[in-house]
Amino acid sequence: MSRTIQIQFVSKSANGNAREDISYIGGIDPAGAKWRLSEPDAIAGIESGDWRFYVRIDGHAVWLNIARNPDGKKYLNAETLAAIPDPLLSLPAFPG
Repeated sequence: MSRTIQIQFVSKSANGNAREDISYIGGIDPAGAKWRLSEPDAIAGIESGDWRFYVRIDGHAVWLNIARNPDGKKYLNAETLAAIPDPLLSLPAFPG
């Protein structure tokens, strides 16, 4: 059974492709500790069925999935909402 995890922060790279700019995802666990996971590790966790990630936008859960660019590279992608074209990229950066 997959563990459901909320993503609250992202680290973005500067590769020039906004849909593939996520390098790390993370959040704060129930104990208040910050956590961080690389995009490849998150993708592996989704593919293995261990994890299911979402972001919360305006009170709604927006689920992450795996997409591929034209070259076949996998990246994290979020379902879209009309008001927010890419909910994952709209998340704040990791706090200091």
